[in-house]
Amino acid sequence: MVRYLAVAYNSVESGFERIGTNFTEASRMLGNSVTQSFFRVDIKLIRGAIFGGFILAFIDILKELPLTLILRPFNFETLATNAFNYATNEMIQKAAVPSILIILISALSIYVFHYVLERE
Repeated sequence: MVRYLAVAYNSVESGFERIGTNFTEASRMLGNSVTQSFFRVDIKLIRGAIFGGFILAFIDILKELPLTLILRPFNFETLATNAFNYATNEMIQKAAVPSILIILISALSIYVFHYVLERE
């Protein structure tokens, strides 16, 4: 969990560093509390960084194989474990389908992330 949290946290942290404290301080000077300033100002300014952290963590979790092999319940298969099982059994043609699906899902999520950032 810490490994995936670090990926998302670094994205959000860089978003906070990019916007600085000027807007938050201005909101505080106008009479908003810390919580109100966070939800009214900060969240709206770092929306792209939050979404970016989510996408990075999602892709990292999607393609993670060793952790899935260790922690999965019995008779539960993911795309990564299917591809691994087919590849170890030398059924490369069958391993291609889950591998391509992992690539397509990752590419689609990156495209959605790029579209959201362009819209801002």
